[in-house]
Amino acid sequence: MITTGPRPHLRVSNLRTILAAAGAKLGKDLKGPTIGQYLIVEAADGYRAVYSLTDLDPDFTEKVVILADT
Repeated sequence: MITTGPRPHLRVSNLRTILAAAGAKLGKDLKGPTIGQYLIVEAADGYRAVYSLTDLDPDFTEKVVILADT
């Protein structure tokens, strides 16, 4: 996709950092029933994405998920 015009200013955060600040159990504490917990992210246009906590936990994946906001 090619776009023209000014680029929007984005605020970007690592989603793991936000979850940790919110008290989500990650790392060695992500076990038992908490394995099934998930996060729903909803955009201003109504688009939704669902992530399991294991999708975001560094003990389960090397991928980094970011949250960007304009």
